[in-house]
Amino acid sequence: MISIIIPTHNCEAVLGETLRRALRQSGEFELLVVDGGSTDRTCAIAQRFDQVKLFSVPRGRARQLNEGVRHARGDLLLFLHAGTQLPRGALERVQGVVKRGKCGAGGFYQRFDGNSLGIHLASLVNHVRCRIMHILSDDQAFFIERRLFESVGGFNESGVLGNADLCLRLQGCTRFALLRPAIMAAPEKCRHLRRRGAWRTFARYVRRVYATKRRHALANS
Repeated sequence: MISIIIPTHNCEAVLGETLRRALRQSGEFELLVVDGGSTDRTCAIAQRFDQVKLFSVPRGRARQLNEGVRHARGDLLLFLHAGTQLPRGALERVQGVVKRGKCGAGGFYQRFDGNSLGIHLASLVNHVRCRIMHILSDDQAFFIERRLFESVGGFNESGVLGNADLCLRLQGCTRFALLRPAIMAAPEKCRHLRRRGAWRTFARYVRRVYATKRRHALANS
């Protein structure tokens, strides 16, 4: 079974549609929302869905995701951004690639809202980054076998770039899969990309990833 875990904080604008899309998936799965102290209608929206299990912890993405895993029953975990909508058949694709033994972790290719050359180049750079560095962002429907997640200690609650840190700890332990169709990046990331520009945004992200890699290397030296 797949456990879909969604961390939230003031996500009322996007959560409802994300949950509706997730609940249309086929196969055996459960859906957990872990809220970090929302002050809007996020929790009320989650409670509208009988199939959704809602939990609350102090805010902190890594803390929220680890809490979701503690309550999850699945042997396969899928961490879903509150603004990321799963494409049709997504869970079947995830289960298929894991069952065939091709990988133990991965996510989906990502696209950005917009038709400018900069947006298309940003999507291409992002694809290359995922392929070469094997580091996936938090809105790519990142999935991982539970045994692997537990073997590396889960998300680091005291660090930054939780997904990047976890992916670095997984390298050498498993292969990563990138699946299609590409899913739309979270709305705030698309807005940030348009506001700051594609290259400035990705240069900043790459610098942060390499800083995380250096800290990771020092911690293990």
